[in-house]
Order: sequence, then C-alpha cells, then structure tokens
Amino acid sequence: MVEGALVLALFIMIVYGFVQIALVLFGYNNLTYASRVAMRYAVIHGSTATYTCTTTYIQNIVTPLLWGAPSSGTTVTTTWNPNNSPGSAVSISVTVKYTSVIPFTSTKGFTIGTTAYGVVIQ
Repeated sequence: MVEGALVLALFIMIVYGFVQIALVLFGYNNLTYASRVAMRYAVIHGSTATYTCTTTYIQNIVTPLLWGAPSSGTTVTTTWNPNNSPGSAVSISVTVKYTSVIPFTSTKGFTIGTTAYGVVIQ
C-alpha cells in the first residue's frame, strides 16, 4: 500500500507535468498560426489595395485565433519597414504571458512569442 501510494503520487505528478507542457506547446502553435494569418492579410492589403491594413485590424485578426490564451497578457506588434507600400517588409510579433499553474513553483510565469515576416505585394 505504501509503495503504491508513492508510485501513484509520482505518476500523477508526471502526467500533470506532461499536460502542462502540452498546453504550452498548444499555445505556442496558436501564436504561430495567428501571426502567420495576420501576416498574410498584411501582405496582400498594402497601401494600393482596396482595403488597407492597419495595426488595429491586425490585432482584431490575431485575438480571436488565440484559443485559451489570456487576453490581458497578449501583445500584438505590427511593424512595416519603411511603410505599407508594395515591396516593403512587414513583421508581426505576438507574445503571450502565461502564469505557472504547477503547484509549488513561482507564480511569475513566463512569456512565449513568435514573429512572422513578409513582403507587401499589393
């Protein structure tokens, strides 16, 4: 009984750790997907397009795609170099601050992020 209790407690902690790691990887994949979708929109909606892209619109594209991410810790940064005319570079960075939910650890959390790059074509 004692050995079973020790092994079961260790097994549950390991499974819980795997679940937490899987949730962080899921969040990272969502960040990557959201930044790429927003970058594709920014690439085809430059200054010569019918509907031009703005930083606010990029944020409105990214936010609904971040399933399970805390909305208060999400940052979306859009940079056009030098502007949004065809031939200019665009980068969209998305970062999310996750707090640790693992017991007996620091509650400060950590930040994950990704950046998508493209060239405006229209």
